[in-house]
Amino acid sequence: MAQITSVKDVQAHLRHTNAKTTLEHSIKSVPESVRVAVESLDRRFVTVTQLPAVNRLTFGYGVSQ
Repeated sequence: MAQITSVKDVQAHLRHTNAKTTLEHSIKSVPESVRVAVESLDRRFVTVTQLPAVNRLTFGYGVSQ
């Protein structure tokens, strides 16, 4: 989380008066393997949705079965 923002920023956004509340209830760690999987899926979806509609049909997206 520290690479993206600070605890103080999240605390302010959530309007917590105490940073401890933010850390205990709002900030959770994500295992590295889950982060890698989510980023991989994100890249795949972003790549597919950025293709022209004709290419999406080639990949099987947008075709009702």
